[in-house]
Amino acid sequence: MSPDDPESNYRMANEVMLSKLPIPAEHVHRTPADQSDRDAASLAYTQEMKRAFGTDDVPQFDLIQLGMGPEGHTASLFPHQGSLREQQRLVMPVSVPKPPPDRLTFTPRLINAASHILFLVTGAEKDEAVAAVLEGEQQPDEYPAQIVHPIRGEVTWMLDTAAAGKLRKQK
Repeated sequence: MSPDDPESNYRMANEVMLSKLPIPAEHVHRTPADQSDRDAASLAYTQEMKRAFGTDDVPQFDLIQLGMGPEGHTASLFPHQGSLREQQRLVMPVSVPKPPPDRLTFTPRLINAASHILFLVTGAEKDEAVAAVLEGEQQPDEYPAQIVHPIRGEVTWMLDTAAAGKLRKQK
């Protein structure tokens, strides 16, 4: 998908944040999800991240900001998808049940290497999934957001009142 497509995460991030900050263009690394060979695109993006981070290992982001869908998906990690169990790749192509169906996603291996993960979740349509993810039994195949457990980092959840509506433990 093109970077200016209405469904593009890059377009949204650029409009609400990146274009408003003094970030040099060479420091913005958009995933090349619009390439027809998504396997090649995922490998190229992995190499670009390793180059930018100066590592041959798993890059460690200072911060990864995630959302969560009403069925508990995060990034483009959807319930019952093989990407949830990926152990080698850092970025991979996926086909998901939400438009646009063909995407690239960070894998749990890359996400969980981050120093800090920030979930921003809003809306009453997500309240049941929020409660299941945060207070329910561990079922990451059903609720992919549960797969987020940074190895040496921390997770912060920011919820609006509607998304937090079904939580039993009010903090």
